[in-house]
Amino acid sequence: MTAKYRFLVVTIRLDSTDSDEAWDNLEQTFNKAKDWLRFSTGVYYLFTSTDPKTWYARIRDTADMPSSFSVLIAPVDMSERSGCNTKRVWDWIKKNSKT
Repeated sequence: MTAKYRFLVVTIRLDSTDSDEAWDNLEQTFNKAKDWLRFSTGVYYLFTSTDPKTWYARIRDTADMPSSFSVLIAPVDMSERSGCNTKRVWDWIKKNSKT
C-alpha cells in the first residue's frame, strides 16, 4: 500500500532563552518528513504521511527541547489556497502537490 502524504503546519513557540541547539535539533527531527519548509521562525510546513499525534511525540522527544514549549500541529488543505509569497514557498508547495 502506498503511503498517503499530506501537508501539516507546525507552529511552535520556544522561550527566547532557549538555545539555538533546540531549533537545530527540531529541524533535524523534521528530516523524518518526506519534505519540510521553514516558513518563518516557529512556523513550519511538513509534507508527510505521519499523523499530528506522532509528530507531537517526535517534537516533544527532540533533544534540548525545553519542557515549556507550545506547539500546534494541524493538516493543511493546499488544494484551496490564495495569497502572495516568495517563489521559494510556491515552488515547494507545487513540488510536493505533484507527489
